[in-house]
Amino acid sequence: ESASFTLAQAVPTLTSVTFNPTHQAIGQSVSVSLKFDKALQAASAELGGKDIPLTQSADASVWTGNVDVLVATSSDLTVDLVVKDYQDLSGNVGAQDSTHSLPITPTLDITSVGSVDGSNAADLAFSGTSTRFDGQGLSLEVKAQGSEAVLKSGNATVASGGAWSSSTVDISDQPNGSYTVIVTGTNASGVQVTESASFTLAQAVPTLTSVT
Repeated sequence: ESASFTLAQAVPTLTSVTFNPTHQAIGQSVSVSLKFDKALQAASAELGGKDIPLTQSADASVWTGNVDVLVATSSDLTVDLVVKDYQDLSGNVGAQDSTHSLPITPTLDITSVGSVDGSNAADLAFSGTSTRFDGQGLSLEVKAQGSEAVLKSGNATVASGGAWSSSTVDISDQPNGSYTVIVTGTNASGVQVTESASFTLAQAVPTLTSVT
């Protein structure tokens, strides 16, 4: 005689994903660590459609690998991670997981300011370009080089396409010398980027015109 029965062991599940660094620029390498709820005999994953060569760690429930970041379009804020074909030691296969993604590091550039004189020191504006910051606000601070004291502050909004320009700041009350502008932005993925640029303030110095 014979009888049928069903074996229904718990299938493995993905419990956590760790990226190092937590966000990365296009073309750069990122380390991916996958933690499962049980030991596995096999696992595979893709980041942005590119296979990640995974290696089993001493703890068979943790698999790690490195891969270069690639995206389909320059406007993508994140790149998707797909974890699939992972099997426990009994051969049970876990469900494909597509719930995790890696934020892409946005870029922020400042157009060279050069030398600032009396013609624009009172209404100095900064500008530049960016990626993955469209519609976001930026903050800026002006400091004397070598000092942490904020002398002036302002803000900017990034237009569609990535170009940005700031509100004006008045540095005409500062002495001639070297200064730094620091621009900071946080994009829609929550990634913060800070860039800085140096410029020189060279207003006309006072002169003695006559003595009586």
